[in-house]
Amino acid sequence: MLLKQLLKSLLLILSLGVWWGLLPSVAYSATLATTRELFLEAEAAIKQGKLSTYQKLKSSLTKYPLFPYLLYLEYGRDMSKVTIPE
Repeated sequence: MLLKQLLKSLLLILSLGVWWGLLPSVAYSATLATTRELFLEAEAAIKQGKLSTYQKLKSSLTKYPLFPYLLYLEYGRDMSKVTIPE
């Protein structure tokens, strides 16, 4: 009887440990999905010429892995305005 209680308690502790261990990855996944949606909105805005919408979204995407692609699209709109630092 005591062994059965100990096993139940151990199983509960292990289950909670796994659950709490997964929470950060679930939260990160939700954040990544939200950021991905913002990126797609910004990409559509720049392609449609909605520059004010694009500028608003751009500021929240600086840490997103595909942020340089947005800059590429932005700069590609008018290459004559792009300056190259020396």
